[in-house]
Amino acid sequence: MGRPRLHLALSQADGQKLEELWQNTTDKRQRDRLLIIRLATTGNHTLDDIAAIAGCGRMTVHRNLVRLEQGGWDLLLHRDKPGASVSPMQSPQVQEQLLAKLRAGDFRTARQMLRWLATHFGIELHLGGVYYWLKKCRAGLKVPRPVHLKKGAGR
Repeated sequence: MGRPRLHLALSQADGQKLEELWQNTTDKRQRDRLLIIRLATTGNHTLDDIAAIAGCGRMTVHRNLVRLEQGGWDLLLHRDKPGASVSPMQSPQVQEQLLAKLRAGDFRTARQMLRWLATHFGIELHLGGVYYWLKKCRAGLKVPRPVHLKKGAGR
């Protein structure tokens, strides 16, 4: 005997609210949660089917159904954790000043740029982060990386 099909009965108002949210939501997490509810209202799918279609686990499907039942649409669409934090390097003010300094040739090494960011803006980056932003700004440093003396001698 197979697993029972899941059928979530919504009132007409909730059905309209679901369709309205589905049309107006662009956030992927919220769309995934609404997809789970839409599939559950059809009555054609089991919990495993919904999980496979939505690309999540059975427990996630169950958790979202319980959220809707206990707290309504607000609890269903609420995000417990905020999205990724915005890097302070993405500030237009920081980028403008950094580009001006790079164009002027004020930095000879990545460490100089690292110290300048720390003293002027309080931005703490790793050296890899500095190289990332140098590449993003299409800038190069004035001092090349060291090369061994014997490299290329045989060519």
